[in-house]
Amino acid sequence: MSAPAAAAPGAHIAGKYRVERVLGQGGMAVVFEATHVDIGHRVAVKVLTGDASTASEVVARFRREARIAAQLPGDHVARVTDVGLTTDGAPYLVMELLVGRDLQAELGVVGRLPVDQAVDFILQACAGVAEAHGAGLVHRDLKPGNLFLTRHRDGSATIKVLDFGISKAPGPVTLTRTDANFGTPLYMSPEQIQSAKHVDARSDQHALAAILYTLVTGRPPFDAPSVSALAVVIAKESPPPARTFRPDVPAALEAAMARAMSKRPDDRFPDVYQLARALAPFGGPRAASLLPVIDHALRAPQATPAAAPAATAPATRTLRATPAAGVRRAIAVAVAIGTTLALLVLLAAALVTMLRG
Repeated sequence: MSAPAAAAPGAHIAGKYRVERVLGQGGMAVVFEATHVDIGHRVAVKVLTGDASTASEVVARFRREARIAAQLPGDHVARVTDVGLTTDGAPYLVMELLVGRDLQAELGVVGRLPVDQAVDFILQACAGVAEAHGAGLVHRDLKPGNLFLTRHRDGSATIKVLDFGISKAPGPVTLTRTDANFGTPLYMSPEQIQSAKHVDARSDQHALAAILYTLVTGRPPFDAPSVSALAVVIAKESPPPARTFRPDVPAALEAAMARAMSKRPDDRFPDVYQLARALAPFGGPRAASLLPVIDHALRAPQATPAAAPAATAPATRTLRATPAAGVRRAIAVAVAIGTTLALLVLLAAALVTMLRG
């Protein structure tokens, strides 16, 4: 059954999941709260909709998200538990039903977070991202909306990393459309703006630091009136010091964020564990306990994602609709235009100086 038809409460998806309500809808998918009809377990089901459900590259990316997430077993990654086709042939995947909200929504409510809490959240995100990096994967679309704030069984706040749909794996990448491997511009690294195909794990580090900056200041590190102008700013300018907007941010924390957002990847931390070590002194009482978790996840051998998971009784993981990406080619052109304009300004200034002399 198609996603629109499945939207009615009581409708069934693939004969296994009874729809309770719509949780959210994006450009390519709709997410339902549903109940597994045999065991009564509540889950979330993401179903591709419209043209996306029949576009081969989108379907490949969707299945890829399922394979990747199913291979990452830690507490800070949203892992897929089932994948298949609806009776109408639309791909779906199943994850844990999370109670809470993403950090973008959290910022909309609180404005900005206490410094120690923000650091704790990013350290947990580092743990999830380290699992991906340990498996040779780069997320490439980290942002507040892809970090979900929920509660652990003991009641503690827990961050889950979502949406591995555009992540980069070892070996050849077969998703060839421009928007198939593009991230969210506001948190992208300079090198990802230039070419999403040639980024490494340090690009995710840039995004994590940019998210932390946003959490503690209440504003993103880079801002511009348009996507093309934003691309130029990210590629050429350093963000304002975080202490400009929040003086109680420790100077060493500000320096760590600045290093992780360096324009050159070689100037950043060697990996997310080293980033986490620099951040941990500014977190809460449990911050230091995450360091060995991150180190182990980063270095433990992981299985390379291979086949999509078979249908199983849903465990406890989550899902979320992956938003449609932007137009990387337009951004690359904008960067080139911005650089050319800057050179023309310098040449004009030099000419004026010569004429006056």
